[in-house]
Amino acid sequence: MLSSTARGRLLALLLLSVPLFLANRAMPLFADDVCRAIGAGPLEALGEAAREYGQWTGRFLVTFATYLLLGDARAPSPVFDVLNTLAFLGLVALLAAALDRVRVRGRGSEAPGALPAFTETLFLALALWWLPWSIGETALWTTGSIGYLWAVVAELAVVVLALRRDGDALVRWLLPPLALVAGSLYEPLSIAVCLFLAGLCALRWRRGGPMPLVALVAHAIGLLSTVLAPGNFVRAASLPPSDPFDRLPAVLDLAGRLFDLGWLVPLALLALSALVAPGGRRAGLAVLGRPAVWLLPLAALLYLLLHLALPAPTIAPRLGFPASVALAGFLFLVFRGRARDGRSERWLAGATVLALAGTIGFAAPRLATLSAISAEWQAKAIGQEGTDAVLPERLLGTSRIRARGPVLFVGLERDPAKGYNACFAKAYGLSSVRVVPD
Repeated sequence: MLSSTARGRLLALLLLSVPLFLANRAMPLFADDVCRAIGAGPLEALGEAAREYGQWTGRFLVTFATYLLLGDARAPSPVFDVLNTLAFLGLVALLAAALDRVRVRGRGSEAPGALPAFTETLFLALALWWLPWSIGETALWTTGSIGYLWAVVAELAVVVLALRRDGDALVRWLLPPLALVAGSLYEPLSIAVCLFLAGLCALRWRRGGPMPLVALVAHAIGLLSTVLAPGNFVRAASLPPSDPFDRLPAVLDLAGRLFDLGWLVPLALLALSALVAPGGRRAGLAVLGRPAVWLLPLAALLYLLLHLALPAPTIAPRLGFPASVALAGFLFLVFRGRARDGRSERWLAGATVLALAGTIGFAAPRLATLSAISAEWQAKAIGQEGTDAVLPERLLGTSRIRARGPVLFVGLERDPAKGYNACFAKAYGLSSVRVVPD
């Protein structure tokens, strides 16, 4: 039978599932999605992933899954939308499970009950949505979601299993292959988790507990399979040389993009929690005084510093997604340590539901705009199959490319020789495609 905490979390996840699925359905295929939406079956996807492994990227499993799940650009399948919805829900559930081990209240007062657990789960989901610079690019766009959201979920699953001390069959048999896969998905995050597993092994060795040594080795093998891929060296050779002094401004810019107006939503809920319950401010300060809470901002900082090893041109805002997840976890711990009484919990539950409704109201029209542009292009392209197609030019404001909040938009160019135009033409059976102003 489920505990009251589990029931509260499950109810929150069920409430989140519908808007998340609709957001995934609304997000069209753009940029790399269109280039990889070739209707590939398993063997063709395997071949394309092997080609890119040798010529462009070491993330073989990510590339394989992307080709396989994108299908045909003219008739996108809902399979990815279902899987990606489950991935975001899994991120919320796994992060909450991992942070259950951090005590932020007095001994014996950690079990929150159904209503507080419901509120905390919604709060965490809202923080995970609002803190990243471009949640649309990293958790809705197909290529970005598989490369970043799914990688974080896999690594969090490794962390949660590795932290289990009982050494049961689930850990012994599931953790090593999962660590092997997770280690091959996203290099900077994989390095960070390797360091975590190594530290956990050292700590368990000192205390005489079971060490996740096999998982550490498997994870390191997965990481090496990605880092040493021939495609990484081919790609690196095509980039201008850069030294740490070139990379530092890019890393500082990446760090700066972690903090923007999206923080106002979770911070407003935190402020409300401090105001509506007696002793709320004292409880918040007490949480901030616990050293364990600050491990998450420290982890985010160390993760960012790993990017000093990357060429400056490759450091894009989307790479900050794992750091935003860590910072969302930090806010979750502060929120979980709030003072509680029946009245304040009802107020907070209502406030988080209203914040969720406001988030949906903010994202829905923006995603609807993207969907309308894509549907217009698709309908006109299908009507011009086999020709040099001409489509109406569409921008977001004055921008041809925008990755911000729930929006990921890449507009077609007026020049039919541009790479994205060539991919679009191939996907829709056109000789070429260009856009012209209305």
